[in-house]
Amino acid sequence: LLEAPHFQNTSLFIEAHRSQAVSDEVFYTIIGQMLRDDRESMKLLGIRAADSTLYISSFNALVFSLEDSQSSTKVRDAARKGLRKYQEVSQLPLIKSILKSAASPVALVTAASLLNRIINIQKELPVDPEKLKELGHHPQVEVFQDFLPILEELAKSNQDSFVLSSVNTALDTLQALMEV
Repeated sequence: LLEAPHFQNTSLFIEAHRSQAVSDEVFYTIIGQMLRDDRESMKLLGIRAADSTLYISSFNALVFSLEDSQSSTKVRDAARKGLRKYQEVSQLPLIKSILKSAASPVALVTAASLLNRIINIQKELPVDPEKLKELGHHPQVEVFQDFLPILEELAKSNQDSFVLSSVNTALDTLQALMEV
């Protein structure tokens, strides 16, 4: 796989991981090697492999491709496309874990931006005015309220202006949702 970057070999590798013939440790180690390879074709296949699962390790691999100064525009675009899968409500537990544990500023910014998008999407969904009046807040508040202390802590503890900007944007959006 590492010597000959081919779509078919990568597909077999992904399938071997899905069938548990390849462990998570080996899978993500090889993905890391693929993403650090000098060849653009290898990086793109590494992104394809990382994009085949929705886990913190996959998220971090995609973020690495954004951070890597050796990544071409094509590689970064593929990584951004893969990260779009994380902007679903079903991915909130994963985003929460990333926000709690991410060491990389780019991972924090990406997770906060994804959270902000998810909140904005939920805010745009039609809400029964009677339900809103009855609850006194947007019905989705319960889904997002656990993020409030996480974002507040990140806003207090992080010195990176890029991270702070993304965290504060998500925090403002969440607080606006809670006040509806």
